[in-house]
Amino acid sequence: MATFVPITRSDFEGWLDSLPYQYSLQTGSVGVYVIHLSPLVGVRVGSSMSRKPVYDGDNTVMDRGKGAIHMALVSRKTGEVLNKKALGQSRFNRTEGWRKSLTRGVEALAKAYKDAQDFYDRNADRTRSERAVEQEQNSQQREEQRKRIESIPNWEINHALKDMHQQAQRKPLTEKQMAFVDKLEALMTKAPKVDVVMVERLRDLYREARRQGDRSKLTLIESFGKQVAAGRTLSPKQMNLIITFEQQLGMGKRASRIVEAGIRLMKSDSLFRKAVLQHLK
Repeated sequence: MATFVPITRSDFEGWLDSLPYQYSLQTGSVGVYVIHLSPLVGVRVGSSMSRKPVYDGDNTVMDRGKGAIHMALVSRKTGEVLNKKALGQSRFNRTEGWRKSLTRGVEALAKAYKDAQDFYDRNADRTRSERAVEQEQNSQQREEQRKRIESIPNWEINHALKDMHQQAQRKPLTEKQMAFVDKLEALMTKAPKVDVVMVERLRDLYREARRQGDRSKLTLIESFGKQVAAGRTLSPKQMNLIITFEQQLGMGKRASRIVEAGIRLMKSDSLFRKAVLQHLK
């Protein structure tokens, strides 16, 4: 069975003096101390020292067994608790060996602070309402990022996008990750580089084949038109076939209507493709 021991103010402050940190008595308190880890963050230790001093040569703590010592990582600016679990506990009994127990607790909280100093400093420097506003903005940012990823076709089968979508459920994506999303969005919306001269050439070829009733060539010419409209170049074999069709149909060189084609190219990608197909018929 644990043996509870009385702890005087001298005992307690003697223990505080043994730590490699400065400390101060919390404003308005006679028994709560703050150990200074940094200008913004400290460890608050409630010594359970009586608020109404009992003079017996020194201030004493509460009656035996009634004054557990509480400890938490706090903001020195606002006093709000940042972390209250040292070694998996927030309270320590006044039993034999209390100095070693409390020292391990302070060391645990000091390590937690050191491991995530930027995080704790950032939160210690703001009030709870300010943190709530930032959390709401963070949530909106992550939702927007997920929507942008979801707008990219077949994102679910892209491992990188799928991983980023999962990450955005927990925390915002980095600038580098968003640059990758920007690049994919640009590729998705970028109009293809269409060979307008070839579009006009195929249009004339299609019309001539239809005029002469040569339906055997229409399907192939139409497929070539779709390929060019999608921004893909024709192969040498396909080009030779086009030349052959032109010769078979007795077509001479005709002036391409580049101005007219350029105007159509200025239209949106979808409208332009429809226009190309329409002119091929």
